[in-house]
Amino acid sequence: MANDLNGRVALITGAGRGIGRSLAVRLSAEGMKVALVARTQADVESARDEIVAAGGQAIAFAADVADQSAVEKIIASTEADLGPIYLLVNNAARSASWDGAKLWESDPKDWWSRVETNLLGPYLFVRYALPAMVARGEGYVLAMNSLAGAAALSMTDGAYPVSKSGLFRLTDQLASQLKGTGVHALDLSPGLVLTSANDAPAAPPGGWTPVERICDLVVACATGQWDDFDGKFLHATDDFEAVRAHADEILRNDRRVLRIVPGWDEDSRMKPYWGPPPE
Repeated sequence: MANDLNGRVALITGAGRGIGRSLAVRLSAEGMKVALVARTQADVESARDEIVAAGGQAIAFAADVADQSAVEKIIASTEADLGPIYLLVNNAARSASWDGAKLWESDPKDWWSRVETNLLGPYLFVRYALPAMVARGEGYVLAMNSLAGAAALSMTDGAYPVSKSGLFRLTDQLASQLKGTGVHALDLSPGLVLTSANDAPAAPPGGWTPVERICDLVVACATGQWDDFDGKFLHATDDFEAVRAHADEILRNDRRVLRIVPGWDEDSRMKPYWGPPPE
């Protein structure tokens, strides 16, 4: 049976606007109590007020997700004010510039700051939210990832694809250590959603992805519909019936994850060489 979300607690980063705000509103409509985190105080408080005005329960934090002390306080305050965190959505991210900037021409501080937001931020939230989740034996960690993390993007200076690639590995690492704990970790991608953060002058060839698609996927994951896909990647525009039809193949062959492609069929170097620790 699907997990009941009513009365559960969700924490969403990057929740002041765009996808994060839409997720917060949707999860509240599903009966969840929501903690909202964003860098801009006016945005995150506006999102909180919208949810409260609609009859939901929400609290807001204005903070940098890469600030360790702030993250610790947010986790502690959320659990004290709302209750145990059941769902963590690491959504906050800084996008690429898409202007053809070369990596060797980038500003080092700005480049690393974007990596910190996109990768250190998710690490810090899982670092401080997971101990209690594991102790309770239930919970979900969903990373808002991107196919950009699985390929080099020559039109950017690299900070975005590098950080999203690291996010793939973070989810993979979590899933490998969460087996049997009752806590699940997955990578999700929203597709190309038109938000206030988008400055694209025209719609992509396939059109914009409705934000409802990623909201539906988050709810599906949080209600347990994709528990067997721990560590895997799901895209909001997937044909989910097709994904389900190939589930055995995906799980058996360890697909929908970031891996090095073997150089040839018998390329033994690319086979996993690690195993359980010696007795």
